[in-house]
Amino acid sequence: MTRRDTVLAVLLRKAQWALDDTAHDLPAGRCTDAD
Repeated sequence: MTRRDTVLAVLLRKAQWALDDTAHDLPAGRCTDAD
């Protein structure tokens, strides 16, 4: 992997974490019983 690919991977991972945090904050934002 090139340095650019690594940076993009990190950004995507952080974005996914942010989305997960937002979903947990929303009341029944997602209809999943993963937890």
